[in-house]
Amino acid sequence: MVDRSGWVVKNTRTGEALDKDVMTVSWDHEMARKEGYPTFMLKEIHEQPKTVKDGLKVYDKDIELLAEMIANAKRTYIIGAGTSLNAAWVSFYWFARLCRTPVIVMDSSEFLEGGICDEDTLVIGITQSGETYDTLAAIRFAKGFRAKTASIVNVIGSTATRESDHVVMQNSGIEISVCATKTFTSQMIVLLRTALALGKMLKSNESELQAVEAELANIPRLIEAVLEKKDEIDRAAKEYFTRQNYLYIGKGISLPTALEGALKFKEITYFHAEGMSSGLLKHGTISLIDDNFVTVAIIPSNGENRSRIIGNVQEIKARGGMVIGVVSGEPVEQCNVSLCAPECHELIAPFPLTVVCQLLAYYTAVHHNRNVDRPRALAKSVTVG
Repeated sequence: MVDRSGWVVKNTRTGEALDKDVMTVSWDHEMARKEGYPTFMLKEIHEQPKTVKDGLKVYDKDIELLAEMIANAKRTYIIGAGTSLNAAWVSFYWFARLCRTPVIVMDSSEFLEGGICDEDTLVIGITQSGETYDTLAAIRFAKGFRAKTASIVNVIGSTATRESDHVVMQNSGIEISVCATKTFTSQMIVLLRTALALGKMLKSNESELQAVEAELANIPRLIEAVLEKKDEIDRAAKEYFTRQNYLYIGKGISLPTALEGALKFKEITYFHAEGMSSGLLKHGTISLIDDNFVTVAIIPSNGENRSRIIGNVQEIKARGGMVIGVVSGEPVEQCNVSLCAPECHELIAPFPLTVVCQLLAYYTAVHHNRNVDRPRALAKSVTVG
């Protein structure tokens, strides 16, 4: 209730005043300006170090309550559409590695067809706008079966915030460009913090929990290091931008980065781009490889996944394909060009490697004179099924 004397939050059933924490959202008209950048998209890509820092400030109790809900559920779905779905896929690997806890990731537009809900089910919807039609429909469907619901949202007062049992505000600020960039990394930081909180509750894989948590504060610096290489990424985009078919491949937690990289690329360049697991390459898609086909390989800094993806790169090169490596750590000599982010833990790598993919898509689109802030046929919030 708001009046001239101030405001108070009350229980709508009993009228009792409730003690609520206040989160100040620093959105104003200045944030809707380009601040010297040629486009909103480039501005928002450069805001991601700050967005991650703000995501690290999201209330611990909100994160911990979401982790408790997962711990208490017999079945947890994480759902979303587009970029939000790719954030869910990243978290699939975090919950598996850090918590030894399986979660079911689903495209929210398919949830009514395949979601199995009861009172022991938790459905977590990821929706930047809080108004995504399919995600809201899925949340309502779940509530119809008495399932618990939660949402990770960026817009205060949106429908998802009103209809979910628990809400985590991702705190990434206003995003003007239709294509999600900083809201994606913000969703990831909330999900990673949730996985870390759950892992601590369950006392699972403590050595990896400690290793990942130790790198949390370094994520903004990793992103800044990628932003400093934007001219190098621009040159690579200019060299390859005449091709019209692109394949993004990854393995393990690099796979969602490949999916998001391909999505961002097709959204703003209008060229065909497909993301897939590198293990699926030889199950059909390798027949497409030729000298007009560019593969973007998401390559972690070490371990079996790095060597396996490099093996895939060699197979592609043997068939005349061109390969851009989006690499954590040292360049990969088998690639035509390596766009490198600083070396980091494999479970942290989606943050800097995603920013490399965002810039590669951005500069390719710019070289084709696309309207990167307002791509054709796309809207910021999809409110119809």
